[in-house]
Amino acid sequence: MKWLVESGWKAVTAAEVEAFYRGEKLPRKSVMLTFDDGWLDNWLQIFPVLQEFNLHAHLFLVPGNELRLSGLYIPAASVEESLG
Repeated sequence: MKWLVESGWKAVTAAEVEAFYRGEKLPRKSVMLTFDDGWLDNWLQIFPVLQEFNLHAHLFLVPGNELRLSGLYIPAASVEESLG
């Protein structure tokens, strides 16, 4: 993440990508950061790094995983709390 920021890359949001498909411009060095399945390490390790570098990212959660595999996935309550 540090390299992305230092190299001038901008992490874009889904809204910015959607606007691009409608004809708007994106910065020349654009990247969309995604993390799949909602593994707990995304929350514990990646989220603080994203905050440190002020980066946007998308976490794609699998509904119900936090119930089936307690302890391995991001608890739904943590997501709700962070989103406010």
